[in-house]
Amino acid sequence: MDAYRIKHRLQAGVGSFHRAALRRPLPDKVALILHSLKGIAPGVDDFMRRFAMLGYAFVGPDDFVSRPGRMIMLTFDDNYRSWFECLPMFERHGAKVTFYVNTLPFRDRASDADLSRFFQRISAVPEPTLSTDELRGIAEAGHTIGAHTHTHPNLAAIPMAQAKDEIRTCKSILEEIVRRPVRHFSYPFGMRRHFSPPLKRYCFEIGFETVATALPAMQHARPESGIIHRSMLDPALPFSRNLDNLRVDGRIFERITGYNPVAK
Repeated sequence: MDAYRIKHRLQAGVGSFHRAALRRPLPDKVALILHSLKGIAPGVDDFMRRFAMLGYAFVGPDDFVSRPGRMIMLTFDDNYRSWFECLPMFERHGAKVTFYVNTLPFRDRASDADLSRFFQRISAVPEPTLSTDELRGIAEAGHTIGAHTHTHPNLAAIPMAQAKDEIRTCKSILEEIVRRPVRHFSYPFGMRRHFSPPLKRYCFEIGFETVATALPAMQHARPESGIIHRSMLDPALPFSRNLDNLRVDGRIFERITGYNPVAK
């Protein structure tokens, strides 16, 4: 048996164990992460309708951290024009959405070489990115614009001064474009190994009020001031499987291994 099949079977086994043995009630508050909407908008539309039928409201980070009730914080990372194209979908659901934006790849500012390097860095197929006017339109539609660094580096793998500059530059550029304070941040790649406590402190020092992770299966973690743990939403999976994954308490597995206990 080749290494890929062994890994796949191990992942499936870990996921099955967690869904069976570490299953808890569906949380009232769930933060979800997606990236591009290209090709998946109908699936996301359907999932939003289903979450609404379960009594969830779609809110931004301010309401998410301060209000009680059943709510979804739906978030998108990186920089994609498909977000702007889907604004009517969000409006139809009465949803407030959060976009964590990289500032290098605006298509009216970036060179072709910049865009090529950006998509290589995030290991994604190139597609149209936002223009600065489109980002402003997203903000004017009432959605939250957050920072996601300038070029999307692994912040833990570069010098501290460079990491701080990536964060600060992104915040400054976004505020220049949307003409309002940018108070929320998510760090690239999102796992514990991609960030550090000193950088978290720096984010709060320069005016961010929340820092979002992509640590998996952390919906049941004890709330930590200013920290939002996001889980992956996978429109390729049935809605019921996504709900099963959100019921999993995977804190121990993630802390020991650094990986997702419910990858599929």
